[in-house]
Amino acid sequence: MLGGRLDLSFASPVGAGPHIEAGTMRALGMVGAQRSAGMPGLATFGEQGLDGFDLQPFTAACTTAGTPSAAIARLHVALREACGQPDTRTRMLAQGQTPILSTPEELDALQRRDAPRWAALIRASGARVPFGSAGYDQINLLLLAIAAANSTDVDAVKAMIPRVANGPGERVTTVAEGLAALRAGKTLNYDGASSSVEFKPDGSLLARDFELYEIRDGRDVSVERITSAS
Repeated sequence: MLGGRLDLSFASPVGAGPHIEAGTMRALGMVGAQRSAGMPGLATFGEQGLDGFDLQPFTAACTTAGTPSAAIARLHVALREACGQPDTRTRMLAQGQTPILSTPEELDALQRRDAPRWAALIRASGARVPFGSAGYDQINLLLLAIAAANSTDVDAVKAMIPRVANGPGERVTTVAEGLAALRAGKTLNYDGASSSVEFKPDGSLLARDFELYEIRDGRDVSVERITSAS
């Protein structure tokens, strides 16, 4: 849009904020039912009398189907404690993310409500939907690091992440496998659902490939792999 090829775009408060402040972009409204903590002065489209803009993207922590309810409850408590810490909340708000801290049941209800609406919009548009498998693996890695550290302390979890990802322990590709290995007293080497999750010596994540999906007959089908530069 900054190059003059688009007249309108949807962007996050973090990405668009500097351009709005510089006067090179103009903010029209916030999607979702509530204003963003990252841009509280921007009214929602609903507040401006425009309905139908309450499809708000979100990031959720999920695990594999069939995970015992006790394990889900433990992970839920750990995530709530971690996201509820003042420094974690401050960092998330600075990234344009507002912690919701919902229950598993509330998340399930939200997904059941929104999934058909998103599917209908995607089918009607014919859009291709990019999905980064690395994002899925990073969430899994965070959950396993919390479990391995047996703590939600930021420093403890941060120190545990590379050890769980690059460790010499048992190779696992799912959260369920990792939790089972930890219960057995083993160390982990989370190898990722799609490919290895590894870190550079400076602690940054190695570049990962992305899968490009299309919605066909109500199902997501992989059509292309986009290779990232390492």
